[in-house]
Amino acid sequence: MRFGMIFLSLLFMPLYSQSIVHEFMIGTPSDETIGIGQTDQFQLVDRGNLLYLGKAPIREPAAFHFMEIPSGKRFTLPVPFLEYFQKNKGKLAAGSETHGGSTLALSISEFLFFDRSTDLAAFLVENRHYKISEKKFFIVTWNIRNNQILSATEIKSIRSKENRFYKVEPIGFLDEKSTGYFATYNADFKSKNSINEIWAVNSAGVQKIKEYTSTFPPSRNNAFSGTGKLVLLGYDEELADGAIFDVHSGALVSLSIPPATYGFDISADASRLILVSAKTGELQILSTNDGKKLKSVKAGTYGHTGGFWSPDEFIWVRNSGIHIYTADTFKLKKVIPIRTYFKTGNTRVQGSLIIPGRGLVLRNAMGDNGDPVKVIMR
Repeated sequence: MRFGMIFLSLLFMPLYSQSIVHEFMIGTPSDETIGIGQTDQFQLVDRGNLLYLGKAPIREPAAFHFMEIPSGKRFTLPVPFLEYFQKNKGKLAAGSETHGGSTLALSISEFLFFDRSTDLAAFLVENRHYKISEKKFFIVTWNIRNNQILSATEIKSIRSKENRFYKVEPIGFLDEKSTGYFATYNADFKSKNSINEIWAVNSAGVQKIKEYTSTFPPSRNNAFSGTGKLVLLGYDEELADGAIFDVHSGALVSLSIPPATYGFDISADASRLILVSAKTGELQILSTNDGKKLKSVKAGTYGHTGGFWSPDEFIWVRNSGIHIYTADTFKLKKVIPIRTYFKTGNTRVQGSLIIPGRGLVLRNAMGDNGDPVKVIMR
């Protein structure tokens, strides 16, 4: 019994190899918080050097918020996309100027990538209004250094009466290809399947590179630099599927995945996909070659993100704590209680983000005045 008590105390002991390097609030605009669009999620961009915090609220001039890693310096960049469309109104759906007013019925709906090495960024602009009979979707490329819109490529046009649901989801950026990727899905409301497309964006333009069908649309995605692999996962509370796409070979591997998959990462040798279900608490290890299950570990429920925050540790970030597993055997190593970082109030770590091999952006989505955020570096 005494040995068990000692083991538990060691398991939950504080870890001093991690340190909080920055703390800030995000959410409702005030003197202390950064105001962002409610649907924005944090993204690591600029080859891991910047954290994308979100875009300005819709009623404010278009802008993106960033934070440098690890310095913590925050800055905002205005985006001149409206000025571009003012000069290129021929691209817009008929009636955009009449009904959209000064905004031309345009809005930035998804941030795709931002890369200072190539001076290129990209985002999705939607052209829609309830009085306009057509909806248009543009991928806009932006020269960061010159603050100039380079192009607006129309990837989809839908008549408002069409019984179609169309969505664009970011995937990520592959450093070795200097290319960003996104997925689209287009499903009839009565259809049992989702028709998905994978697109690439770089200095050469916007190109569709793959089409495939799945039961659930790819809503949880990532690109893993150095591996050439894109992971696209569907989401469902009971059953889901997904895919791994290799941009080098063009091969696509279909996956059967557990319900409510929130955390996933690829091993250093790119041979294994590790993912965790927030509903069942199961950690699964799948082969990236054929999608077969190699191993299963009980990791616990109510988690919101997972991945390798160091080469030898995989973490599963739960509302109760940061659960740390060995990277080779996936045995539970230690647990850091969430109360270590958020002393009072309720906690839900939704919106947290792994900094691969370096640390964690820990976000509490239940803050009283915006969301408190802690940047923890290894």
